[in-house]
Amino acid sequence: MIMQRYIYCLAVSVMSVVLIFMIKTDLGNALGIGAPFLLFLTAIMLSTWFGGLLAGILCIFFSTLISLFFYLPPYNSFAISNINILLQLFVFIFEGFTISFITNSYMRRKEDAVLMKKNKYPTIMDNFHKLISQKSNRYIFGLFFISYFIFVLNLFARQIGDLSFVDAFNNYVGGYFMLKGKMLYSQVFFNHQMLMPYISYLIQLIFHPTSLTRIVSYHRLFVLLFSTIADLLLIWRFKYNGLGFVLFYELSDFYLFGNFFLGEALLVYPLIYLFGLVWEKIYKQNYFKLELLLGAFAVWLIIFLRETFLPIALFFYILLLWNKKFTKFHIISLAIFIALTSITLLTIPLKEYYFQLVTTNVINNIPNEVSRNNLLGFGILSVLFYPLVLLSPENWNFFHIDLR
Repeated sequence: MIMQRYIYCLAVSVMSVVLIFMIKTDLGNALGIGAPFLLFLTAIMLSTWFGGLLAGILCIFFSTLISLFFYLPPYNSFAISNINILLQLFVFIFEGFTISFITNSYMRRKEDAVLMKKNKYPTIMDNFHKLISQKSNRYIFGLFFISYFIFVLNLFARQIGDLSFVDAFNNYVGGYFMLKGKMLYSQVFFNHQMLMPYISYLIQLIFHPTSLTRIVSYHRLFVLLFSTIADLLLIWRFKYNGLGFVLFYELSDFYLFGNFFLGEALLVYPLIYLFGLVWEKIYKQNYFKLELLLGAFAVWLIIFLRETFLPIALFFYILLLWNKKFTKFHIISLAIFIALTSITLLTIPLKEYYFQLVTTNVINNIPNEVSRNNLLGFGILSVLFYPLVLLSPENWNFFHIDLR
């Protein structure tokens, strides 16, 4: 039954895109080349209307590929020639998701009305999908979009040309040499986890940046897209609690390297997701058993984005799995985490990986950090109360410089 549903969603999305593509082909001369995404938003709405949210998302994917290949230069290629085209794609994808969510919300409300008339009660997954259609959530997403587009995107536009990138250059260089056929850890020294250079490798493979400015811009666009999607999912899942975190974090992270291509800039979202699940478990609120599976993926993502967050990620995961009765969802979640971790470690030479990630950091980097910041003494307070340290008038730092 589930497989039939997936096939139906795929068929609906493909038929919608093909129909619109045929119409655009017939009207090509009349429409011109200045409207590459024209009519595809209609396909997204139709797919969501008849096939649900999954069909709408698939339609967004297919529409983006067709538009990129046929209607955006260089034509008959998936290459993205400049940053303006990348921004056009980002805006189209955002519009597509907005239309898909709104259409799906409307259809869900109609289905709920039918269920109430028949005195039937919705399932857990029905409640999960209905979350987006609740009236209160419209205000939540409204506040998010207003703050995000007025403040965050304005900051992003101002900083995208800034070539300062702190430790992000390590990830750029790692991805660059991987693109040249070098193996991480054995042929390229790298004393951090591997996911960031892996992601950089994919970005450079797809966009082929030809200058330092483009390298920085493409990577920061990825961080922006990742954080936007993650913010929406957190708000969708945790409602006002999610909105509170997003508004607090996104209105401050651009001052604290949150827009840089760093593991810390990405892992904060899965970490908050895990924290939210643990919080709900402690206070005996309902969370979906399937989220145990997502929790396994989130823990894997955190660990292999930045090694220093391994203890807190495993701590949250243990709390999430801790239960009097170990169900099949707990077992599957643990199996997913072990499988992802094993596959990841099999892609690298383990001996060199251990030396560069563990031995080098333990012998050199960690003692230097402890000594320089007096972390065995009063300096530990700077870790526990970091925002207060940044705001201290006696501690002149990058935060004060950015505020100027």
